[in-house]
Amino acid sequence: MRLPLALLCALLPSAAFAADAKPAVDLVATFVTGADEGATVGFANGQASGVMKHTGPGAFEAAVTDGPVIGFAITQKSDCVFDINFSVAGTVQGGIEIDAHKLKSVNYIPVAQHPTWSDYTITLEGAAADQIVQNIAADGTLTPTKPSSVISTSLKDTDMQAAVTEFQKNYCPAAV
Repeated sequence: MRLPLALLCALLPSAAFAADAKPAVDLVATFVTGADEGATVGFANGQASGVMKHTGPGAFEAAVTDGPVIGFAITQKSDCVFDINFSVAGTVQGGIEIDAHKLKSVNYIPVAQHPTWSDYTITLEGAAADQIVQNIAADGTLTPTKPSSVISTSLKDTDMQAAVTEFQKNYCPAAV
């Protein structure tokens, strides 16, 4: 049986046709790490900073003044499950896994203002908060961790919240 194109279009998710929709991995980078093209991100408790460059889907790096290149690599492991790895000079330093099936909302609380970025406490909230974020060990073993951290970015909390909204609208609906 062949479906008419209009019916097929109505059945497919709207994101499939949104040419300007950001990839899910880029939205995760924005709302979890504060990374986006041109965003200034602080590292090591403000001891270093760099301007993020989008090098590919889910891939961002910043050349730190008088320091190594810092990178974030976000991969979609399975439906609504994402790995976020942090690297220094190309060597992975650690990572977390985000299970967006359990994600209800993300809250940003301003902590400190710096000349080119702000520190925010980010908290990923959901019904199973202890299972939303897990640390990824070197051998791939997952261990639950608290769903909050501090990020340092020139993005505004409204920019990051807009990424959450777009992500939950187009890719992984908010948990109930």
